[in-house]
Amino acid sequence: MIASLLMLARPEDLPKIRATVARYGHDDEKQQLAETQALFKSCHSNVACYLGKLLDEAAEPFTNYKAAQVLGKLGNQQTAMALVNALDVTRKRQPLYLISQVIEALLPDGSASVANALASKLEQYEATFDEETNGNDQPLATLLGRLRARQSGSS
Repeated sequence: MIASLLMLARPEDLPKIRATVARYGHDDEKQQLAETQALFKSCHSNVACYLGKLLDEAAEPFTNYKAAQVLGKLGNQQTAMALVNALDVTRKRQPLYLISQVIEALLPDGSASVANALASKLEQYEATFDEETNGNDQPLATLLGRLRARQSGSS
């Protein structure tokens, strides 16, 4: 439950959560609190910083997930396009999944420009097939269909 609180936390929520973690938290939850505090301290409301943390392979998985969650709150269509452009950085399953989730949250009505850019990235993935990362792009392919369906449905 504390991990869920931390995942949904805003900076102003941390004092109350800090007290809860101090009283009831286990070591892993104390670590997640420390990661959340460090993330907020380093990024504030800087979308580019959160994007970097989402893609940071050296970061703990909780930090990647929390950065994605914050991007979903702070971002906009330009953030969604930046996430598509970030697909050049990684082909690993976890970041691709997180990127797809954030883009979907940011674009409830779809976006032709983001869908077209995503389609181009998926074509690049197909052209450079890699057995090790085969299938990692499935969340992105699913997202592409959803973006196009939403976009055409809102016309």
